[in-house]
Amino acid sequence: VSTQSTGIMGVLRYALYIATLLQVVYTFYTWQNVPVGGGGYVLSLLAHPREPGLIYARTDVGGLFRFDKTWIPLTEKFNLNEKNYYGGEGFAIDFQDTSVVWWAGGMYPYWGLGDIFKSNDRGKTWKSTGLKLRMGGNEDIRWGGERLQVDPLNSDIVYFGSRYDGLWKFNVDTWSLVGSLPSNGTQDYGIAFVALNPAEKGSETRILYVGVYDVGVYFSNDSGKSWRFLGGPKQPIKGLISPGDGSLYVTANSGVFRIQPSNVVTDITPATDVSCSFSALAIDPKDPRVIVVSHHCNVFWETSWRSKDEGRTWSYLINQKMPSLTVRQSSVPWWRYDMFACATSSIVIDPFDSEKMYLTDWFGTWFTDNSSAMPIVWYSREYGHEEVFGITLHCLSTGGLLSGTADVDGFKHTSMTQFPEHFSGLVLHDTTSIDSSDLYPNWVVRAGTGNFNDDTGGGAGISKDGGLYYTSFPTYPVANNYTLGGEVAISPDTKTIVWRPFLQYPYYTTDQGITWTMSKGAPKSPDSCCHQLGIDAAYNTLLVSDRRNSSVFYIYDGGEFYVSLDAAKSFTRKSIIPGYGIGNHVIVQSVPYSYNAQGEVWVSTDFGGLWRSSDGGITWKKIPNVERSAIFAFGKNDVREQFPTVYVMGRINGIDGIFASYDEGSSFTNIQQPEIAVGDNPWSMCGDKTSFGRVYIGTLGRGIYFGDLGKR
Repeated sequence: VSTQSTGIMGVLRYALYIATLLQVVYTFYTWQNVPVGGGGYVLSLLAHPREPGLIYARTDVGGLFRFDKTWIPLTEKFNLNEKNYYGGEGFAIDFQDTSVVWWAGGMYPYWGLGDIFKSNDRGKTWKSTGLKLRMGGNEDIRWGGERLQVDPLNSDIVYFGSRYDGLWKFNVDTWSLVGSLPSNGTQDYGIAFVALNPAEKGSETRILYVGVYDVGVYFSNDSGKSWRFLGGPKQPIKGLISPGDGSLYVTANSGVFRIQPSNVVTDITPATDVSCSFSALAIDPKDPRVIVVSHHCNVFWETSWRSKDEGRTWSYLINQKMPSLTVRQSSVPWWRYDMFACATSSIVIDPFDSEKMYLTDWFGTWFTDNSSAMPIVWYSREYGHEEVFGITLHCLSTGGLLSGTADVDGFKHTSMTQFPEHFSGLVLHDTTSIDSSDLYPNWVVRAGTGNFNDDTGGGAGISKDGGLYYTSFPTYPVANNYTLGGEVAISPDTKTIVWRPFLQYPYYTTDQGITWTMSKGAPKSPDSCCHQLGIDAAYNTLLVSDRRNSSVFYIYDGGEFYVSLDAAKSFTRKSIIPGYGIGNHVIVQSVPYSYNAQGEVWVSTDFGGLWRSSDGGITWKKIPNVERSAIFAFGKNDVREQFPTVYVMGRINGIDGIFASYDEGSSFTNIQQPEIAVGDNPWSMCGDKTSFGRVYIGTLGRGIYFGDLGKR
């Protein structure tokens, strides 16, 4: 008996040891981007004049990057509560110290105050300098010049030209308003650029130029103590001082201008067509007579010019009507031929090699190492730069990920190391909703809009190859205008498809879109805060099918929960969820088919917490200790459990993070890593259905992340 007891105790101790090991493993997660390849606006580059190859990239919604064979994201530690700091209002290098970089982070003024940060280790760590102002890294004229500048002669002095609050000066450790500047410009635009003379000598740069939008250019020769109005273009965009004779070159809505040290303003616009503005501006540091500028017409293949005589004469650098000038070679397979020099925002000539040139646009960065050739060969530089807007994510029951994105439609991801395949057939601008059948995962439905800004030309369709090629529904339930997009859901047996376009009631079809019938008793798609973006229903996942019962569909509407028991023919209000709050991000999810949990439906209500119903939405229980559930999803279960893993990003027991529960929400483990906070406005989530521990998160501007159980 004693031997048997000892054996049992040994087995129990070993089991406890294994369980403890598993728990430790659960807490160690690795996070990285799902490779997509750019997809967001790179506003400008800075090449350090004292170290070859040291280049930084500022983006509108994806934060700051540094190039080192691939792009390295530098603002990853900003968490969900600091999402505003991913907006690139400005950045600056220290001319004296190659380890120092500055960042003005603030995406939208209505998200709160931005801040200015300094890093002494090339962006690995950041410290706030305390200048908290309204900023607009993703607002109009974000492609403008550099608002943030470190004095080339004195690293203790920094200038920042703000949109709303004038010109500021940092000295050693304190910011102060430069009250002597006569005008702060038009609200929402303010100061477009600050330029300091890089060729001066002394302890502090005396000559400053400030471009004030809707006013013109101001000049100071006493470090900002006094100012003189030079006039020039009324709506300046970018300004650079030539290291040659000290002339200021300005691109503007009205053309290109040169302001000489004598303050004589000369119009040097290279084109007679000034129907759209100019933005990108570069000066060759080795030969300051060489100037490069670009149109900014918000189109593909913006025209660029180069001058070799300070703007007296010009030749085309890029012109779509002159294909012999350009060869483009993209490493991103889904980048179409026309996706080049799109709304060109910046051009940079390498300070160590005039043949090397960089160009940034809507989707990423281009590079050439032979800019004097004919034709010039441009190569994309996108590895590491991930900036798509992940509106909606969908995980197939057979494994794999489908992503619906803003601006670039969406993708089928079959590899976490290679760029994905782009959706084909049905072409949308923004995919707002994706659903599939767990029983027949090749059947996928998708809806979206045709234009992110005005919601026109949208649609919906069906795929029968697992979500790669789509055929548009032969008819739509309402007119093809801004009311399309919205949400779609498909029954497990694929016989019923429900589509609730924007601002419309749900419609169902049993013949794959040949005919549509309005559901009775169901609420309209809400006109939420985000409808202006064309993604109100995608931000809040409100319509879903039961993953097991083909007759059951669910709709959440402002705290009220509706259920259909007749395949969407009619809906009935079954209950009210107390966790509802106005403006909350709401996600409804039915437990996947494989878990034999019919009627098991959960609702995430952001600050209202996470709620569970096991009777098809009749009664609800709040998951304890979940104070905030910003986004949530089900994923593959632990082999020891019969219920799917529950993933939540939000706040649990007073701690903000990304969490996983392996026991139906009874306990949660924080799987967030401090080095990669996934904080750039996480927008969508899904758990992999075949790989335990893998979860995907789509963000507003840092692309799509995936987390995996790591190994110590």
